[in-house]
Amino acid sequence: MASLTLLRGRWKLPLIWNMREERKTLATFRRAFPIASEKMLAQHLGELVLDGFVERRKNPRDRLDVSYGLTAFGRSLVPVVETLETWGKAQDAIARATTRLRTAG
Repeated sequence: MASLTLLRGRWKLPLIWNMREERKTLATFRRAFPIASEKMLAQHLGELVLDGFVERRKNPRDRLDVSYGLTAFGRSLVPVVETLETWGKAQDAIARATTRLRTAG
């Protein structure tokens, strides 16, 4: 399952999901995922860039201004991640309903 190997890592799918509508900076990701270390986010972003899912773009006027956005290859994953998001919400709803049934009985 090469696709799972490419996407292995706690933050890769959340990073892809977070970029689905617009480019983001590392600072934006830090605010979106406060429990993730900056080092881990930067590492996962670098791997996503190397694997062709994400494009890293520098501002020519400010070398410290770097943003990340999905490539066409990365955007092709958005429907897959959407499906996982929907599945996760359904499982959460099922788990809550099951818990209510167990405690009611």
